[in-house]
Amino acid sequence: MTAERSLLQMQDVNYRSCAGNVGAAASDSVQLDDSRPLCITWITRSISSNTTRLVMNAILVMKPPGWRSKPAPLVDRWHDGSEEDVCPPQFPFCPERTPGAQLDFQKSYSPLEIFKLYFTPDDLQTLCTNTNKYAARKLAAGSRPPWTDVTPDEMLNYLSLVVYIGLVQVTSDMDFWSEDCHFWLDFASSVMPVDRYEAITAYLHMSDPAADEVNDQLRGQPGYDDLSRVKPLLDGLLVACRAHYHPQQNLVVDERLVAKGTQPTSRGNKLFVLVDSQNGYTCDISVFKGMAQSPSGNGLSFDAVAGLLKVPHLGTGYHVFVDSFYTSTKIFSHLHQLGFGACGMIRTDCVGFPCTAENALGSWAARGEMRWIREDPLLYMKWKDRHDVAMCSTIHKAFSGEFMNRRVRNPNGGWTMRQIPLPDPVKQYDEYMGGWGDLSNTLIKYFSVGPIKNQWYKRMFLHFVDIVVTAQQAA
Repeated sequence: MTAERSLLQMQDVNYRSCAGNVGAAASDSVQLDDSRPLCITWITRSISSNTTRLVMNAILVMKPPGWRSKPAPLVDRWHDGSEEDVCPPQFPFCPERTPGAQLDFQKSYSPLEIFKLYFTPDDLQTLCTNTNKYAARKLAAGSRPPWTDVTPDEMLNYLSLVVYIGLVQVTSDMDFWSEDCHFWLDFASSVMPVDRYEAITAYLHMSDPAADEVNDQLRGQPGYDDLSRVKPLLDGLLVACRAHYHPQQNLVVDERLVAKGTQPTSRGNKLFVLVDSQNGYTCDISVFKGMAQSPSGNGLSFDAVAGLLKVPHLGTGYHVFVDSFYTSTKIFSHLHQLGFGACGMIRTDCVGFPCTAENALGSWAARGEMRWIREDPLLYMKWKDRHDVAMCSTIHKAFSGEFMNRRVRNPNGGWTMRQIPLPDPVKQYDEYMGGWGDLSNTLIKYFSVGPIKNQWYKRMFLHFVDIVVTAQQAA
């Protein structure tokens, strides 16, 4: 081992050059791409394989900052807020339809009529037919409670109770039928008896039970459909959400998690949603089907955004706001080619994020300081708030002179209010994504309907009802 150590020569070499030439003899030093010299070990041909692995582990530990980023096209340096940026050309806003509710404004709609636009008579009939079939199978197997076939009108009464129970919070569903004079809510009992309500809840089914059996036999094989139990209503809901409303210019792509059980958990059915940031309307939905399925080959986040933004349906000139899970140079460039602008927080180790260190925002930077780099339509920005904020945008210039109030620490240890520069991407991201962009989640939590059941498809059904109820706020 001592002889092997004597063969190690310390050189200033490029991290990638060293990793790519392990086991090759060399004596010349290599210049670092990002001007960050590293003192690492050069390995000659005569070193044993064990020592080579040890040295390679040392190399991997000594990663330069930004090592995961693929170097972006050459840029001169980071610019600060005092240097003027130029706003990129904006796409004209050309929606396929007039934004807003797509209704007959010569007619006055009741809440029930709007509800039926999303749960159409055909959807209600499908729900009743499959619920009756499922109940017949369970009764044949000896299940209880007893059953009489449900009709579309009775199903509407049941759905009204579902929404009512979601709005009025009580300890137990049975409290709605309680005869206690101190806790008596007469609406539920006036709609249907508690036994009938519980029976419909127990046998509620969206898909054909016979088709479910066939699909279950294909589990793990080609042709298996994960969403077979919700697809009959999901397909109709998607058509209705697109047909009866056209979004305003500012959109948000986000995700929701519909838990599979009654306990709070991070596991569940993930939905990617396209939301109008003005009113929280759910314009489109895509259900996550697994990491292995990436039609474009560009990854889950790319496909989620690209799949929701359909140019023939929406038009062009929309501004899309996303969080750091979706933001990348590749998807923003793709959206720009389609005629969409985009803005979002970005991870600094994302492929394409500038790696240059010249005039970069340091840890010593004061609150409100910023740095930016422009590469054609793409603006990359770092801004110092309580924490470092990294943004990417194709619709903003870096800074237009806006300021905001922040509490900052004085040299004597106290706190005072001070105005700090507010970059344009940060301001609009907070307005549309951080504020109005969360409105849909806020409304859905407010209209979170009951009852809560363990079957995942019933919880998805309740989320569908949530979406319809919140859609009525926009209409």
